[in-house]
Parts: sequence; C-alpha cells; structure tokens
Amino acid sequence: MKRITLFIAILTSISSFGQATKDEVAVMQTMYGVEKRKLVSDYMAIPESQATAFWGLYDKYEIDRKELGKERIDLIGQYADNYRSLTEQTADKIASGILENQINFDKLHQSYYSKVKKATSAITAAKFMQLEIYLQSQIRNEIQETIPFIGEIEMLEIKK
Repeated sequence: MKRITLFIAILTSISSFGQATKDEVAVMQTMYGVEKRKLVSDYMAIPESQATAFWGLYDKYEIDRKELGKERIDLIGQYADNYRSLTEQTADKIASGILENQINFDKLHQSYYSKVKKATSAITAAKFMQLEIYLQSQIRNEIQETIPFIGEIEMLEIKK
C-alpha cells in the first residue's frame, strides 16, 4: 500500500517535477540533502594537479547526463499518464525507450571513463565512474520503488 501511495504522489507531482527540473538530480538532492556537485567534490577529493581537467570534463558529462535523465523522467511520465489505459503499443514504446535509455547511460559512462582516465588517471576515472554508477543506481532504485508494476493497482483494487 505504501508503494501505491508513493506512486499516486509521483503521479500528482510528476508533471510539475518534470517541468521544474526534468532531471534526476532533484531525486538525488531529496535523497542526500546536498547538491550533486558538492557530493562529487567531497567524495572525489580531486588533487589540484587534476582539478582543471576533471571539472571541465565533469561539466560536459553533466550536460550529457542531464539529457539522459530528462529522457528517463519523460518515460516515467509517459508510464504514469498511461498506466490505467496501457496499450500494447504504448507499453512497447515505453519499455523500448527505457531499455535504450539505459544503454545510452552505459555508453555515456564508458565514454567519460575513457576521457577522465586520459585527462587525469585511471584511479580518478574509476572512482568517478564508481560514484556515478552508484548514484544512478540509487536514483533508479528510489524511483522504481514508487512505480507500481503493470496491473498492480488493479490487483489491489480487486482485493478490496
């Protein structure tokens, strides 16, 4: 029941959430209570000799990551908008979009791992990717916990 209540809250706020930021960073800020750049800065503790190269790449990464985050939020919005009247075509479009989005996140991580490694070091790049993948996993988990499985609400309504 908690999950359904959370989903209804997301359904109610998804359009304003999406319009306000269209970014998963809002979820992260809710989860950790800090801005992402501060969290990355505190964790990474970038040596001065690597700081310019790292933060330049980080800023470019964030632009690319935010675009993928917007796509993910849009797909969740599509699911929320169509949950009760999901058709074969809509389900396929959303599922295919989610799978493609995840592939694109993986490609983004691979690309920036190489760029950061070349500009700084393998350890710095690995540390950055470890943090990014962890944060993305946490965000995805937090969002997934609030989204009911297809047919879940109907099953709960039948049980009442």
